[in-house]
Amino acid sequence: HLPSYLDKPVSKALEEAVTDILVDTSDPETRVKFYDSWSEKYEEDLVVIGHYTGHMKCVEAFLKLVHELCFSHNIQILDVAAGTGLLGAEVVKHGFENIDAVDSSLGR
Repeated sequence: HLPSYLDKPVSKALEEAVTDILVDTSDPETRVKFYDSWSEKYEEDLVVIGHYTGHMKCVEAFLKLVHELCFSHNIQILDVAAGTGLLGAEVVKHGFENIDAVDSSLGR
């Protein structure tokens, strides 16, 4: 059974842009422009409407690794392709503070 949010309509432009990204027929500059234009609504679209939890699942796996390897909370973390910072914000909730983030999209 598919989640109910998949029944919500999206604009044709968004549908085409997402399809282009998923199929990866676009060049890097086009991808960056796509995410730049989406940045203001990115979290709302993914988290609120789409119920996205990938950042939380990633942090859960990270916490298991930290525990298993006995890392301290003072380790340095680099979030590559950070987007709007969902992952970094989730990591901070668990007491980590040394986080740097990079992304090719500058947002709007």
